Amino acid sequence: MSLLLHPLITARNDGVDMVCADSCILRVYPILATYIAYFPEQCLVSCCKENHWNVLDSVMHDPESTKIILQRCKIGQHPPEFEENWLCTVYKLFWSDIPHTDIFLAFTPDLLHQIHKGVFKDYLVKWCLEIIAIPDYPGLQHFKKGISTVKQWTGSEHKEMQRVFVGLLTGAVPSHVLAVAHYILNFSYYVQLQIHTVESLEALHTALAEFHANKDVLMELLIHEHFNIPKLHQLTHYIQSISLFGAADGFNTELPECLHIDFAKNTYRASNKQDYEEQMEAVFLCTSLCTTHTRLTLRFGFGLNVRRSKCSLTSTSSYYTYPCQCPSPHQSVQNIVGAHGTTDFLPALQSFLHTNLPHNTLVPGIHDHFDVYCQVVIVMPPAFLASDAPICRRIRATLERPA
Repeated sequence: MSLLLHPLITARNDGVDMVCADSCILRVYPILATYIAYFPEQCLVSCCKENHWNVLDSVMHDPESTKIILQRCKIGQHPPEFEENWLCTVYKLFWSDIPHTDIFLAFTPDLLHQIHKGVFKDYLVKWCLEIIAIPDYPGLQHFKKGISTVKQWTGSEHKEMQRVFVGLLTGAVPSHVLAVAHYILNFSYYVQLQIHTVESLEALHTALAEFHANKDVLMELLIHEHFNIPKLHQLTHYIQSISLFGAADGFNTELPECLHIDFAKNTYRASNKQDYEEQMEAVFLCTSLCTTHTRLTLRFGFGLNVRRSKCSLTSTSSYYTYPCQCPSPHQSVQNIVGAHGTTDFLPALQSFLHTNLPHNTLVPGIHDHFDVYCQVVIVMPPAFLASDAPICRRIRATLERPA
């Protein structure tokens, strides 16, 4: 790291010419502002021990004083601050000569390892081991064998589990334990926002404060002995980090881990393990082309067994999709009302047409027939506050099952 970041010292002192977005050339003085790393690497870089809750507290650790303490230890002295600050013997610091660098302040939140795999999986899930069974539901991932048998969790599996976790605990745990899970998940969802406001940061602070107000129930129930947990303590620095460096989503290690799996592991496994570099490159190119084709297909409906229609009732960027083949075509109104229990089908349809298509002259009646689909997907513009992905709303129709 010293060799890698050595040019940054000269660039910070003398400046470097860079082309800006407006094509103007300006002299820039770059600094090391943020550092993305896993918790063990953070402790190693900051010369702190891993087994204490305040190892990465920028308030308790000052870069200059830390360098002085380590230098005194290096020459044989034994300053009491070494043990008081829980330091470890790392004498060659790559960041010591970089101007205006506060390494303790530079560490950014890591949603994957601190929130999903850390606070949620390693602690909250273990605190709430008694999981109740839930009925199956279309589109909802069901952990049929429980969650304790899952050996390798991915970010997607963590998010799927978080979707159902509060529902699993409802009625199976005391109300205060349910509140602990509720506020931790609230914190998790707020911190994943791509755009933050004063209100969202206040909600983030409120969720963390309510968690601390209810967490003692875990000690009363002998579930956990203490809360001197480094990953839990790191949550207190999220608001400061977001205020300084922007949304935590920009520093999430989930993206590079996914890319490592796609570009390295999967492509290597697809080769014959001999001269695998060229084969990995070929697999990567083919996969990229297939992915691009799939995205275009899903976006424009080319070659896909779905119908896409522009919905004039909403914004121009919204549309809906449904299967080309109707599973229940030409159904009478009586059958629709009897099979699906839609007693207000005709009045609701007439009201819908009158409100949204006022110039329509057709009035649906009791003798008309309609095609019945199992589902329709309404694709809406993304909520950029939370994600760049379009919002998909699924409307499902399920036949009545006899008791």
